[in-house]
Amino acid sequence: MTTPYFQVSRTAARALEEFSDEFREALTIDAGFPLWAANFGLVRNTDALKTTFPIPVSAAGYNEFRGDMKYRGLYARSLSMIGRDWQDGVEELAKVIEAPDFIDWAGEPARMAIEWNRLPNQVVADMLALSSLSGPLLDFYRDPDTNTASTRRLFATDHPYNVLDTSLGSFDNTMTTTHAAIASGAFFDACDLRFSQVMGPNGKPMGLRFIEGGTCLVPATLANEFKNVLKFDTLVRAVDNVGKPGATASVVAAVTQNNVYKGTLSYQRADELANQSYFYAIAAGKPGCFPWVVQRGTTEEIIHDKNSEKYKNTRKISFAAIGQLEAAACLPHRIIRVQVTG
Repeated sequence: MTTPYFQVSRTAARALEEFSDEFREALTIDAGFPLWAANFGLVRNTDALKTTFPIPVSAAGYNEFRGDMKYRGLYARSLSMIGRDWQDGVEELAKVIEAPDFIDWAGEPARMAIEWNRLPNQVVADMLALSSLSGPLLDFYRDPDTNTASTRRLFATDHPYNVLDTSLGSFDNTMTTTHAAIASGAFFDACDLRFSQVMGPNGKPMGLRFIEGGTCLVPATLANEFKNVLKFDTLVRAVDNVGKPGATASVVAAVTQNNVYKGTLSYQRADELANQSYFYAIAAGKPGCFPWVVQRGTTEEIIHDKNSEKYKNTRKISFAAIGQLEAAACLPHRIIRVQVTG
């Protein structure tokens, strides 16, 4: 990649060129931390000011052929977003940069690149925490024909299976659990059952799977708890007498069992999640059913050299990067917000 030549003193020009080169290189290497916003959602790289994402409201499925071909319309709903500008930059006196004891930029270009790559995580985490952790309003429920605005958020107790026919029923993508239920694995069973009951627009199970391929997106304080549960070979599970004749207590014993969740479930630590009492269960098994969408543009470099007005006014040279990025909630089916209550 070529680097433009600046008509400035050789030392200052070279320092700015090195910063630019290091920044661009760092954008392309492994960030060294999980890019969970991209792993569990859809990230589209585009420099468009506004992006519209069509959302299907029909479900794929086969019916017996009876002489006439039947076709499904794909996109009766959509979501739109306009990218927000995000910027970071550094400045310093030119005489400091040109001093003999100035060696390099001490890793600052790489730190700026890392934070740009991590920004989707932070923007999605902030989006999930909107409205007291109920998330944003879903464009999925905005009716373009009547121009009726959405009133339902990403996490709700009454998501309809079919937005065009609410008589088919609804599902709840919020749950509560306890540390004990996580430690015994009982929560994973309950969550798997919840996902298995989510129906598609045709009133049939969507085929979501949690125990086989699902993930828990957890804040920092819960990471070790999930690590212990999902990495150990055995789990201690309670034995109860609920429903048995003459029972006087629910939990009467504890037994050690093989950990059936090891290798089938995973967890992802998300340091960007601020509320330590909530985590998110994300199911597998439904391609294209993204809980969120991210629009990300390319970064633009803004360089002020010794020919700039900035230098003339402040005697400083500077480097900045600016780019567009935004996130929007998409579909609620594959994600459950879970509160740990005790």
